Amino acid sequence: MVREHEAKFKKLFNTSHQCIMLANGQGDLLEFNNTLGQFLRDEATSFAGQKIWECDFWATEMDRQLVQVAFSEVALGKNVPVVVSITGKKSKTRVLDMTVSLVSLGEDQSPLVVLEGKDITSILKANEALLESELRLKSAQKIAHLGNWEWDILSNELLWSDEIY
Repeated sequence: MVREHEAKFKKLFNTSHQCIMLANGQGDLLEFNNTLGQFLRDEATSFAGQKIWECDFWATEMDRQLVQVAFSEVALGKNVPVVVSITGKKSKTRVLDMTVSLVSLGEDQSPLVVLEGKDITSILKANEALLESELRLKSAQKIAHLGNWEWDILSNELLWSDEIY
């Protein structure tokens, strides 16, 4: 029965699209799932036993500090959200929207700290491109002395661009 549960856990853990890391309460990295391993092009065993905030995959010193602070807060029973960057092989960087949580497995076992993160790199890039596009439109309208407006008939609201205003 225990082996079946362990096999199910491993399957869920390694097929998740989220980046997941498991650590003990002292911050020692125990393992991470295949999603994170594929990006890092490394196996968890190469980092096993290191303090999670000391692993060299964090992109900046600030990321390391954010993870370390989140670890100290999770010990107080909080789920801690944090946005951090990791660097994989070939120096490719990804931004992760992570939650750091404490998971109790039972009275006879030490709790685990779970770091689970969604890769939001493409969302951030899309938002950045949208902002740049809006700035270019605003600049073009100013140069051409043109603008745009929208009328919401239901609410009777008018939205004007700066140039129309």
